[in-house]
Amino acid sequence: MTSPNDWEIKNCLRLSLAILLAILGLIGLATLGFDIPGLRQIVGFIFLTFVPGTLILRILRVHNIGIVESLVYSVGLSLAFVMFFGALINFGLPFIGISSPISLLPVTTSLAVFTIILMAVAYMRDRDFTRQQKTEPREKLYLPSVLFLILLLLLTILSVALIDAYQNNILLLTCIIAIAGVVGLAAFGKLFKPRVYPLAMFIIGLCLLYQTTLMSPHLVGTDIHTEYYFYRLVADSGFWDASIPSTVNSCLSITILAPVYSLLLNIDGIWMFKAVYPLFFALAPLVLFHVFSQQMSQKKAFLAAFFFIAVPTFSLEMISLCRQQIAELFFALLILLFVDRKLTLGPKLTLAIVFAVSIPVSHYALGFIGFIYMGMFLPLVLIIRSNFFRKAWGRLTGKFGGLPRSLTAPGALPAKALVIVVVIYFISSFAWYGTIASGANLASLNEASTRPTTALTTTITTDPASLADFSQRDALIQTALGLDFGQASPQGKGFRILQYITQLFLILGCLRLVFRPKRLGFAIEYIALSVTSALLILGCILLPVFAGILNTTRWYHIALITLAPFCILGGEAMWLGASTLWHKLRRRIETPEFAEDSQGYLKFVTLAVLIPYFVFTSGFIFEVTKNETTDVIDSPYSIALSSYRLDLASVSDWQDVAGAEWLAQRVGDQHTVHADVHGYLLLSGQVQLRGRIGGPSEMAEPLRDRYMFFRSRNIERQEVTGCLPRGTARIGLRQSVSFAELPQLVWRIDKSSKIYDNGGAQVLLEP
Repeated sequence: MTSPNDWEIKNCLRLSLAILLAILGLIGLATLGFDIPGLRQIVGFIFLTFVPGTLILRILRVHNIGIVESLVYSVGLSLAFVMFFGALINFGLPFIGISSPISLLPVTTSLAVFTIILMAVAYMRDRDFTRQQKTEPREKLYLPSVLFLILLLLLTILSVALIDAYQNNILLLTCIIAIAGVVGLAAFGKLFKPRVYPLAMFIIGLCLLYQTTLMSPHLVGTDIHTEYYFYRLVADSGFWDASIPSTVNSCLSITILAPVYSLLLNIDGIWMFKAVYPLFFALAPLVLFHVFSQQMSQKKAFLAAFFFIAVPTFSLEMISLCRQQIAELFFALLILLFVDRKLTLGPKLTLAIVFAVSIPVSHYALGFIGFIYMGMFLPLVLIIRSNFFRKAWGRLTGKFGGLPRSLTAPGALPAKALVIVVVIYFISSFAWYGTIASGANLASLNEASTRPTTALTTTITTDPASLADFSQRDALIQTALGLDFGQASPQGKGFRILQYITQLFLILGCLRLVFRPKRLGFAIEYIALSVTSALLILGCILLPVFAGILNTTRWYHIALITLAPFCILGGEAMWLGASTLWHKLRRRIETPEFAEDSQGYLKFVTLAVLIPYFVFTSGFIFEVTKNETTDVIDSPYSIALSSYRLDLASVSDWQDVAGAEWLAQRVGDQHTVHADVHGYLLLSGQVQLRGRIGGPSEMAEPLRDRYMFFRSRNIERQEVTGCLPRGTARIGLRQSVSFAELPQLVWRIDKSSKIYDNGGAQVLLEP
């Protein structure tokens, strides 16, 4: 199969023009009242997601890079194009009298004009390209594998519908086992061959995302409600007010990307976040698989990418962080460019700059972390490339074969190009953070950077001995270090053992890179990024407060973007080390070498560690054992599998949403609204209530004009759900408390008047 950027230029332009005319025609028919359900959404998605990126690849004369790279580069370029294009017309069109630039007619017209310009430039730049005729035989398409993967995705979607309709999760439990089966068969080389790995990685990632995002017709998660609020501000007004002082308001991935897609596809932002964004984010593990496969065998790369998505943050937290989903895709694409050795300097540098500057405008937090990565990346690359370092590292590893050839492989970005990328990243990020959202991002960055240093300085000057007291660290750091093993349930202990094994594998893999890198094919740039990731994890462990800047689970998730392969390599090192010891004990002279793709260790790592770990992290064990422990860190749960019996996330019904919308139209700055944690999240998607909302424990305060919002679940089960202990909402700890255990709440309810009741949700007003 040939990608469009390798077609004859006229064929590529004809297809692009046909798609453009098709979406314009469908929009025109819809305006006249002849809307064709589904067709506009499909054509509009193809147009926005692939056409601009493909044309930009033709302008850059990028050819012969493979179908996977062509796909992900075109998607990344298209998303960046839509964001920056939308920002441009948002600020530019008002100067010619268009007050609502982010509305259907201005967006459609501008997109058509920009697309025609891209087509013209692509023709002028790439009209002399001639496709090279390849004589290699076509690889066999494994149709049964492909059909099984498609069926798995369809069954996952169906299983979510069954849970919504009948509260029955048997089919979804079966899908979890099927995913584990796919990984096992791939490790054994059965049915799922390397040619199918990219599709398998994309489908598995999408299944794990869709099983939660597609629950109920409404939003599921935490931050996603705030993202939806800022999306609505733009969608309702047709203009992005970049001066609103909010970090979320600075994210083009929310304020521009979602409204433009929503307009062209004619779908509400809710379904943008629930259905479309997971499609983009599922490409991230596919990109990482391609990054890994360029530096290790495809089977190891597949298992490493699977480990990345098996860590529960991928399917439990990222589903409600749409802005981080887009930013991580750009980050993964940037890493792919760093390790790529096929592209020429000009296109590679251009793509690297585009993806780099797209990160901070997509997500402020990952942009902040990008300062750390970029700040350490460049000096580490220069150090590793230096002759002095290579000689020192060569002496250290001389007994084990020396250094790998990948350190001197041609095609890497030269030092000057890396300096350009890093400098542009810093300049563009600070410029963006200082001007957009009234400088709210710079204030957040200043707080995030000073809090750890202040805490560390205070600790050193007042009680330096406490630095070694890890019991004062973040709760998840204590779990990672095994400090709460004794308090965990038997199920929690089982999960912790597997978690410790993966952590041990990561450590062994990193040590193998240091002391025995001969057979490893990591690029210098990737090694530099991996060192930075390892230092970030050490910072979370050793530095007070540092882990709490973002969230321990999200630090770990981001670090695994580069560290995931070392888990597989660490398993290999342990397996071969144990084999060596066994042979020595049996007094054999010959000992096994570090062979590539030893089937024994791959099967061992997959069956003994990765699959059992996934069965835990997917929430399968939590659900089949009917575990109800959600108020302490014990065993991972799944929102999709267990929300029907536990109040784990803001999974709302129509009555809850209707009640929140009714209340949002009446609440003012002088009012206080009380709701439980999930009621608050639902309300935050309708109106910004931060600073004016309290939890049930605060309802005894003598305030006037106070509303109390109760979801259907609160009324039906006579309980409210809170984050206990206070401040642990980030790591998903929840505890449901009955009304009877909160006498102050009952007293307030009795003296309040019911002003809204739709048979589910209720709103009370205290005089």
